[in-house]
Amino acid sequence: MGSKPTSLGSFVAPGAAVATLTKAFGAAQITPGASTSLTFTLTAQGSGGTVSFTDTLPTGLKLASMTVGGTCTGGTVDVSNDAFVRVAGKQVVPAVPSCTVIVNVTNRSAGNASCAGNPSAFTNSGLNLSGLVNVTSVVVPICLAVIDLGRLNVPTSFTFPAAQTVGFATQTPITIQNLGGTNVLINSVVPAGDFTSLPGSNACASNQLVTTGSFCILTVQFLPLTDGTRTGSIVIASTPVGGTQVAQTLQLTGTGIFHPSTLEPP
Repeated sequence: MGSKPTSLGSFVAPGAAVATLTKAFGAAQITPGASTSLTFTLTAQGSGGTVSFTDTLPTGLKLASMTVGGTCTGGTVDVSNDAFVRVAGKQVVPAVPSCTVIVNVTNRSAGNASCAGNPSAFTNSGLNLSGLVNVTSVVVPICLAVIDLGRLNVPTSFTFPAAQTVGFATQTPITIQNLGGTNVLINSVVPAGDFTSLPGSNACASNQLVTTGSFCILTVQFLPLTDGTRTGSIVIASTPVGGTQVAQTLQLTGTGIFHPSTLEPP
């Protein structure tokens, strides 16, 4: 008789199985273009032997590289096609209760992919297996979310174009947009030098939530304390939902000049 899928998507290969097979992603989610591991674990049953199987990746995922790791010995792992992992003749022995085959995967499709409902394009289950020889699949569906975390487009630098009289302030608004797929919480805005950020409507400030696709206004004030080139910065620390805190630095430059009335006559 041929292999029969169970209601959970598992398969039993014909003949006496020498190992069971499970699968696991190294991370629950990645950002677009990032990668994580996909680990196949073979656990010895009975007297052991060699096993073979093919895993067809979900349509939204692909192999990130041709690198293969793990602890299983013998046989081959074919990763020449980024849509498949073909394992042939791997040795499983009772003396080593389990061994692994490890590859790296990334997203093939663009955009966000939530794992709500285990979407087929990003879920790897027993139904993705074929060509099982001497192995029983006990795979449960595993999903890899691809989430474009929120990120603020803080410019790296800004120069005030006109010289400013010492002791007098000028200001300029800079629009900071959330270009990612999740909301971003601004944790802190820390100025340095002759520069500061001003409060106002929709200001980029501590505890400000910048939702996906929206923006806040960073109003930068320049108040030169002396003449010449003045440099400083504003550091914005923010945390995207589902991510970790990121600090972005806006380098600032301006020129201070003394007002003619403050200069001593020759």
